[in-house]
Formats: sequence, structure tokens, C-alpha cells
Amino acid sequence: MFYIIFFAAIAFALYLIFHDNQEGEGKPSGRTTLYRPETPAPSRTPSRTPTPTPAVKPPVVPNRGLSWTYLYNLKYDERLSRDVMETQITGMRYYCGLADVGPVNGIIRPEPTNPHDPRAQMVVRADGKKLGYIPRYALPEYEDFNPDNHVCLFVGQVTVDRKGYMNADIFVALPKSREFVKEELAGRV
Repeated sequence: MFYIIFFAAIAFALYLIFHDNQEGEGKPSGRTTLYRPETPAPSRTPSRTPTPTPAVKPPVVPNRGLSWTYLYNLKYDERLSRDVMETQITGMRYYCGLADVGPVNGIIRPEPTNPHDPRAQMVVRADGKKLGYIPRYALPEYEDFNPDNHVCLFVGQVTVDRKGYMNADIFVALPKSREFVKEELAGRV
């Protein structure tokens, strides 16, 4: 009787581990916490066609307009170059919800008191809501782009992919002048 219960528990545990596996390759399909572009896994059985996964419909969210009022409170430096950098936001699952989907703009500022990484660059929406951080793998490029650690401005689009994960591609501009920033970023939304 003990062996029957033991084997039933093992079978149930294996079912829980592998029941979400769509490829049927014997590997768990757990969700990753690192940002990596999704690529389909190579199929080991070419004769079998994979079943299509239903796409998650994007949520219907009222279009939130961009606010440019925060531009008047920043320090500008005419000596800076007219550079724009493209990157992503990481950690959005901790700070954002479906109400944040849509166009977004704000500032990127250093957070030296971050307990996980003193080089962290926090991404804050124009109304003051924290969206996340510049990804750790993009920090060397961002530090080359902004060596003096200025508060930079960004504009981008927050989206939800077909698996329900939030993503954001953003454009970052150095604070050369208010006119440059508004002209450069407003055209990229």
C-alpha cells in the first residue's frame, strides 16, 4: 500500500511539472525572470505540428496622453550632444499594471542607494510612478551614452505580449535643451 501511494505522489508531481509543456520535449516550461526575446525551441519530431497557442488579446485601456510639464523642472546643459539611445525597461512586473499600457514618457535617474546594484538607473513616469529600471546588461551602453550621470528623459510604448508579460521599448535623450528633447522624443511615440 505504501508503494502505491509513493508512486502516485511521484506521478502527480511529474504531472504538475510537465503539464504546461507545449513542446512535449520533457523539459519544464517555467517562466524566466530575465528579459530575453522569445525564440521557438527547435522541434525534435519534425513530423508533428505544434498546436497553436491562443493569443492573449491586448487589454482595452483608455489612451493616456503624454505629459510634458516635467520638462520645465529639469536642468539642461547645452554642451551635451544631441544623442538618443534605445533600450528596454526591466522589472515592470513589480511596479506596473494593465493601466500602464500605452504611450509613456518621463525621466531616468540614478539610484545609488539601490541595495542590489548601486549603478541602477530608475525609470520614472512623468507623473512620478516608478516603472522599473534600465536592464543590467544595458548599463554599460547607458553609462557610455550618459557618462556624467545626468537625469535623462525618455519616451516609449508599454505593451503586453501574447503570454501576458509587460514590455517597454524606450528612447532616451540627453537633457541638452527643452526644445531638443520635446522635438526629438515627441516624434518617436
